[in-house]
Amino acid sequence: MKTDTIEDILKALTGSENFLIAGHFQPDPDCLCSQWALAEFLKRKGKKVTLANAGPVTGAAFEPYRPFFYESPAPLLAQIQSEKPVLIVTDCSSGDRIGTFQEAAKGLFTVVIDHHANGDENFGDLRYIDPASPSTTLLIKRILCAWDKSLLPVVADDLFWGFCADSGFFRFLQGGCAPWLRDVADLTEAGAVPSRTFAKMMYGKSLLSRRFTAEMIRKMKVFENGRFFLAAVTKPVERRYGNEKDTSSFYDAAMAVKGCEIIALIKYEKRRRYAVSLRSVRIDIGKTALAYGGGGHKLAAGFRFKGSLFSLKRRLRRDIARLLKEETLS
Repeated sequence: MKTDTIEDILKALTGSENFLIAGHFQPDPDCLCSQWALAEFLKRKGKKVTLANAGPVTGAAFEPYRPFFYESPAPLLAQIQSEKPVLIVTDCSSGDRIGTFQEAAKGLFTVVIDHHANGDENFGDLRYIDPASPSTTLLIKRILCAWDKSLLPVVADDLFWGFCADSGFFRFLQGGCAPWLRDVADLTEAGAVPSRTFAKMMYGKSLLSRRFTAEMIRKMKVFENGRFFLAAVTKPVERRYGNEKDTSSFYDAAMAVKGCEIIALIKYEKRRRYAVSLRSVRIDIGKTALAYGGGGHKLAAGFRFKGSLFSLKRRLRRDIARLLKEETLS
């Protein structure tokens, strides 16, 4: 896997004055916090920064951030063509993952910062990739601290938020994480407050989002003797809940059920097009997502599917059943 060094990334950051920071569509907190924290740091270094994410940027906690993100490239086309900013892509390492901004940013010098193992190795002029990191925000932290160790509290707070989201507030960490926890300690010393981050992540949710979780739990199907849960956000459900679909709470609730090992959540996008998110308690589902043209981590991955919902469910049941059987026999 091709990866450049922090020193390589720093040269690009310190040697340029204008940046376009993009993240993957349907962004999670690790993606958005990586973008936001990096933007705040660069602005305070006197750099010009534009934030772009095809979205949707959802969740009450991120509502204050939304006005600062361009969700369409149209208003930026003239600026991009005339200024030629350095493109920084966070939390994904394939051009197609930045959605509508891919074509608009074609030809820009591109820096990729990501902690996912899979991706397009031909995408990006510089690629800083470390799958061992629990989050992309910790990679951003290392880059920024190599430049200036005195992180502002607002930057440390956002970097910590992204880490907590991707690590399940430390729940998903595996052995060998001590070096990354030292980075986390640095963030708390710089001003991040764990209790405040927990409140931001867990409290203040709408009643409609709680009803979404309840409906998904009620409607999900259980297979393989309780080891595999399958739920679908259909078109009517999408219309009913809109941006109040708190999928993280659904995963947490489902994974807490005794015997659950794998969860698949199918999300309607448009006619015959679906996004599938996979979560696992301990089994590697990254390879399953990869087989569908997607990717991700061992315990959290996803892919997109074109075809009928019936066909998708049938294939998923078959493939997950095979995976669980192989795990039982190994």
